[in-house]
Amino acid sequence: MENNKKDDANKQCIDDGVEAADLVITERFLQELLRSTGTNSFTQQQLGQAADISLAELSSLEGDPDRLARKRKIDREYRVRCKEKENQMRCNLGTLEQENRQLQQENEFLKTNNGLVNQLLQTQSKELDQRRNEIEKLKLENRKQIVLVHTLSDLLVSLYCN
Repeated sequence: MENNKKDDANKQCIDDGVEAADLVITERFLQELLRSTGTNSFTQQQLGQAADISLAELSSLEGDPDRLARKRKIDREYRVRCKEKENQMRCNLGTLEQENRQLQQENEFLKTNNGLVNQLLQTQSKELDQRRNEIEKLKLENRKQIVLVHTLSDLLVSLYCN
């Protein structure tokens, strides 16, 4: 039923000499009207208002062919700009999706690499602690040997001197 009403309004506009591209205005108005009312169908009054607005707009332009041509040109250029903007956004979206995938892969690589580096640092830290312990043991052994050498030297000197 909704489509029949829409088709009737469209046929009447076409019968009045309106190009199909100009029906986009009426279609958009009807879609916006549906969205604003939150319903899935139009009342007869709403369809009448939509038809009155589009017909009134077009009838005001009918008297001046230059003005009608300018309006059609402006509308056409607007649609072209919208299509270009949509294409540009799709292109940008594709580029951003690809960049996002690359960044996710890089992030995973860096997480893995970070884990390996942390593991290496822990291993090196353990080795460093072992080396410090070995150095402390060697220093203690060295002190013992120095004390022993001094003690033995003193004993030798005391034996020779006596």
